[in-house]
Amino acid sequence: MTDIPKIIDEITTADRKALPKTTEDFNSMIKIVFYNSLGLFYITFLVPYIANETLTATGFQIGFLASVQIFGYMFSSLFVGILTDNSKFSKTKLILVGSWGRGISYFIIYIATLAQSLTLLSVGTFSLGFGVGFFWIPFDTLISEKSNRENRSYAFGKRDQEMGKGVMIGSFIGFTLFGFGTGLNWPVFLLFSPMILFGLGNMYAGTQFVRNVDESIKFRKDNLNSDSFTEELFQKNGNSQSKFLILGFVFLLIVLFLASLNGSIAQPFIQIYILDNISNNPNALLFAYLPGGIISFTLAPKIGSFVDRFNPALAITISSVFGAITTYFFLNTDSLVMIAILWTLDTTIASVAGLSVQNLLSRISINNRGKIFGLQKLFINIGNIAGPLFGGLAWDKIDPTAPFLISIYVELCLIPFYWIAVTFILPHLAEKTKKELHNDKIEKTNEKS
Repeated sequence: MTDIPKIIDEITTADRKALPKTTEDFNSMIKIVFYNSLGLFYITFLVPYIANETLTATGFQIGFLASVQIFGYMFSSLFVGILTDNSKFSKTKLILVGSWGRGISYFIIYIATLAQSLTLLSVGTFSLGFGVGFFWIPFDTLISEKSNRENRSYAFGKRDQEMGKGVMIGSFIGFTLFGFGTGLNWPVFLLFSPMILFGLGNMYAGTQFVRNVDESIKFRKDNLNSDSFTEELFQKNGNSQSKFLILGFVFLLIVLFLASLNGSIAQPFIQIYILDNISNNPNALLFAYLPGGIISFTLAPKIGSFVDRFNPALAITISSVFGAITTYFFLNTDSLVMIAILWTLDTTIASVAGLSVQNLLSRISINNRGKIFGLQKLFINIGNIAGPLFGGLAWDKIDPTAPFLISIYVELCLIPFYWIAVTFILPHLAEKTKKELHNDKIEKTNEKS
């Protein structure tokens, strides 16, 4: 038998440090996310708050508002992935459309708030989701093209870090005015005026992106000093391999649908549950709820570097188990401080699964990333549409804890299905890390011996 080095982790770690992580223009490209994310947390909190406190919407109607936004995202996902992979369409121009679409949606939501119109609020949230599809699918494709496959999770983590910066600054502006305004009984048009600023921020970001980003600059695979075995894998495309890859991908899409359905069952009702059962002070809730998102986004590159070293199925398992545990403790505490701690842990650990899945999908195919990300968004969004509706029915027909209990059980049940999907996909990736290639060499040598 051929001698094979046993210490794989040390080899891949050294290689990873020696190679560039991204293209030279990556950091300037990623800056756009800051401006696009200024109103992300603000609007996520505000829509269900306005629906519940101002428009006295039912649980089902609040779930509908969450679903209609995702429906807009799903609708654009149907075709944006195809446009992204088509050389006739510029990815930067698609991102421009998405940024301006998101900006306009903020103005619609602002007008709906002033008019106290649930219908117009639904139109605004649909428009927001529709614009998001035009933004994230080509943007994630560019991240994949401009990053080393050894550091792909790190690259997506840098994206999330910029989101965290935008969320932090935008939330400080929005919720500071909200806190002072509610205490001083400001008029509605002034209380929610940050939405105008956040809408303009999205438009500015899209315009700057088109001017400053060169999508022709890519991280080429030959930067990785590929050996002959690597090139063999890039060229290999047998029927057996294709069938297993397609089967694993379809299975993964189904699992992502179920996971997103489950994850969105309780999401729209977290704020309302806390306001109804723990504290009726929305300002205190904000300070308990906000740190988790900011911390998880800020740590995203570090988490991404951590995820780059592990099997995706293992990373997802860790995330799912801890997610179920934190949800259980959430239902059994009456302390806002403990909720802040639990929410911080939950969002930080949840990013492990998100970065793992994104990494895996980005390496299935080099020339069809847009379609793959589009299908991912499509299936996730179908689940995100159904989830809040089921959660709303469980909230109305059973009790307010029902959506959270359901999410715990389903999250744990999905773990083995993730393992099955990853097992099918991993051996047939178009892009493989050094560690994965080394494992393939071991298997190939063992087969010959």
